[in-house]
Parts: sequence; C-alpha cells; structure tokens
Amino acid sequence: MDRYDRADVLRADDPETTLRIARVLDKSLRPYEAELRYRAFLHQMELERIRVTGEAYAKWAAAIAEARDRVVVLDRR
Repeated sequence: MDRYDRADVLRADDPETTLRIARVLDKSLRPYEAELRYRAFLHQMELERIRVTGEAYAKWAAAIAEARDRVVVLDRR
C-alpha cells in the first residue's frame, strides 16, 4: 500500500493507480475506503471518456472543414 500511496502522490489523477489502491483496500477488508477509491476511479474514467470523445470530435470537425474547403476550391476549377 505504501508504494501505491507514493505513486498516487506522483500521479494524482492516474486511474490505474486509483484502481490498484481500491483493490488493495478491498482485499484488506477496508470497504469504505475501497468504495471511495472505486468511485474515484469511475469518475476519472468518465472524465477520460469525455476528453477522448472531445478530441475525436475535434479531429473529425477539422477533417470535415478541410474536405469542404477542398470541395469549394476544386469546384471552382
């Protein structure tokens, strides 16, 4: 647990570390602390999903804008 606590300080928002801490707490029969860590993990993963989705939509939007611009340019030829 000591190593995970140090890792958690170094990488505070790392979902993998949070999940590992939750598992250790769960196996150590510390259910309330484990539940808090599991919930924190789920929250971190939701934030990651939102970030990834946003980045994907931004890339698609840029590609769509580029394609539209090219269609306009090519139509003028």
